[in-house]
Amino acid sequence: MKKPIIAVVLILLICDYGYCGFVVSGTDLLDACLGYTGSLKTNSANDGYCVGYILGSHDGVSIESRAIDKDFICPPDGVKSSQLALIVKKYLQVHPETLHLPASKLVGLSLIEAFPCK
Repeated sequence: MKKPIIAVVLILLICDYGYCGFVVSGTDLLDACLGYTGSLKTNSANDGYCVGYILGSHDGVSIESRAIDKDFICPPDGVKSSQLALIVKKYLQVHPETLHLPASKLVGLSLIEAFPCK
């Protein structure tokens, strides 16, 4: 049972770095996040996609950090998912020159900028 799970994880990691033909760009993520105002009470599919993608990317950075024993993002205690999503949305809006890059990379850059480790 472990081998199929490991294979799926490896495929997802490889795909995250753009080797599977389809990569979510910063433009794609910004389009999904434009209507997000900090609450999922609207039940918008785009809002859910926006927050879910950002949380997944954040989790990926956290896993990588633990794997190499080096912190990249150091948010204070109590940071909510809505705050992370709003930070990323603002970063994408302020840096349109980066929107062609993979969204996962931009999520990482925006959160590193917002919550640098000292």
